[in-house]
Amino acid sequence: MFNRFLDSYRNPENELAEFVYGKVIDGLEKEEKIKDAIKTPIEWEEKAAEIRAGFINSIGGLDFDKCNLKAEYTGEIDKGKYIIKKVVFQSLPHVYVTANLYVPKNTAGKIPGILLAAGHSKPAKAEPKYQLAAIELVLNGMAVLAVDPPGQGELVQMPDRYDVDWGVHEHSYMGLTCSLAGMNIARYFIWNLIRALDFFASLDFIDADKIGACGNSGGGTQTCYISMADPRISAAAPGCYVNGRKQYVVKGHAHDSEQNIFNCANYGLDYSEFISCFAPKPFRILSEQYDFFPIEGTLYSLKRAKKIYSLYGKADNVDIVIDKNMHGLSDKLRQGLVEWFMKHFLNKEYHADYNPYEFLMKEDDLLCTKSGSVLKEYDDAVALDKLIYREFEESKNRSGDLRSRVKSVIKIDKHGRRPMEKRINPVNYHGRVAEKVFWITEDGLANAGIYIDGDTNDRVAYMFFENGTLDMEKHEKDILAYLNKGDVFIVDVRGNGAVKAALINNTAYYDKHGTMHKLCNDAMMAGSSMMKMRVNDILLSLTLSEKDTVFAAYGKACPEVLIATLFSKEISSLRVVDCINSFEKIMRCKAPFIPEYEVFGMAKKFDLAEIIAELKKEGKLK
Repeated sequence: MFNRFLDSYRNPENELAEFVYGKVIDGLEKEEKIKDAIKTPIEWEEKAAEIRAGFINSIGGLDFDKCNLKAEYTGEIDKGKYIIKKVVFQSLPHVYVTANLYVPKNTAGKIPGILLAAGHSKPAKAEPKYQLAAIELVLNGMAVLAVDPPGQGELVQMPDRYDVDWGVHEHSYMGLTCSLAGMNIARYFIWNLIRALDFFASLDFIDADKIGACGNSGGGTQTCYISMADPRISAAAPGCYVNGRKQYVVKGHAHDSEQNIFNCANYGLDYSEFISCFAPKPFRILSEQYDFFPIEGTLYSLKRAKKIYSLYGKADNVDIVIDKNMHGLSDKLRQGLVEWFMKHFLNKEYHADYNPYEFLMKEDDLLCTKSGSVLKEYDDAVALDKLIYREFEESKNRSGDLRSRVKSVIKIDKHGRRPMEKRINPVNYHGRVAEKVFWITEDGLANAGIYIDGDTNDRVAYMFFENGTLDMEKHEKDILAYLNKGDVFIVDVRGNGAVKAALINNTAYYDKHGTMHKLCNDAMMAGSSMMKMRVNDILLSLTLSEKDTVFAAYGKACPEVLIATLFSKEISSLRVVDCINSFEKIMRCKAPFIPEYEVFGMAKKFDLAEIIAELKKEGKLK
């Protein structure tokens, strides 16, 4: 019923994005001021320890017990100048990891070891661009361990799911369950690499003082993470990842789940901190000028990191190689990677008297398993979604008062005032007066709704549809039924209906990595959630009516309405339609991916089933 821009009274389309971006940027800038006041290495190391602890806490910790790796070699390839050994080890009991170990021939004594983390490519360690990096490193006298990450290569975790593709799609599904359990899927990526380092350390020809980490794209992410988490890394070279959060957040790109770190803006984990917390050890950024990661953010992070390295008198230990290409490990970046480790580990200049492309192999030839899948190869293998669920079951804490537990993850604001709403341009709705209404929340955002006069004045039914007022035609029958018994108020919370955000990328609004997913990601980085904001929108909307009030909620709008009802004395009854009755299916990765449900630690603290039971007990839910 609303025309665009709330009938030209206000443009709400950019408000939600600007609000969420602002929350992230405000947190980062407050932390920047604190860091700018640091003048000595000791002061920085205290701050770095705080950032590192915040990071480890945000991902749910790394306090796994180290099991026996039970490393086995499943094959070997002689490439003349070097050997590739196929390795399988267990990072956790029955959690198998596949890797290719490149070892140069004819070396004396101990040699450097480079951990190579694969980016978002289905072949993972066998991706030609990553093979080339391993090939050049080994041809220059260094051992390389190229590791498959979860969801890729031989570690695809849901191989039989037609509805979930490899890689980032698996990461999104399992990432949502991790967030609800109060952790991040990144902890499993990092733990696999920690155990890969343990394997490296077990090899008598590896120099423990010269272990490096590198990778591109998603591998660049993993390189930054392992460099932050494990002090055994003594030099690093991540590609196509490091930029700046302030510069990136406004670009419209959603993060992959392992890259979206809860509350990171508020304890100062910008991209530059992955470099600065590594100081004064050698760190080289590899960057593509035409990348979707903004180069201006990369240069900003480099500048800030240089200041920290300068405190140690080691400004030259951090630098950058830039190529004029789109996202990817180009020849120039790969050569810059190899050059960095040769300089700091071998004290040699880079030169190539070989053609690395001649050594490339087919993906199948590099497989460590016969089947190409650890889940199909090993009868006792545990899939990551099953492991996440098991750990969730062991860690959830649902004792004590229900409302207190809900408030511990969804802060409930106190709404002591009625907003100065505008009621405009009434229209006819099946012979009844329907007013267009909008109002401003405490956050300064517009919410809206259609208020329809009913056949009696006894009550008002607040109705919440998946697409707000845009779904009125779809639910016309129900609206008319409620109008027979009183007024109807169809409410648009932020990001929905007449106040729906403008598209901020070229993916459909509610799809994975679309506008809503992106905004939910950023709310997480600011330590909040879309669910929390919408619950408070609903509670504020209640101040607009003094009549007896009932609620009706539909589809994915139900959880936020259930939570709001739990904290409202005004609601006499609630009806839910097509409502999930528990987080159980989500936690088992058996439900559709809905980013609006992403609330850090929510399922750990309570279940929707508990709220439903409580509202039934109180007589509010029939």
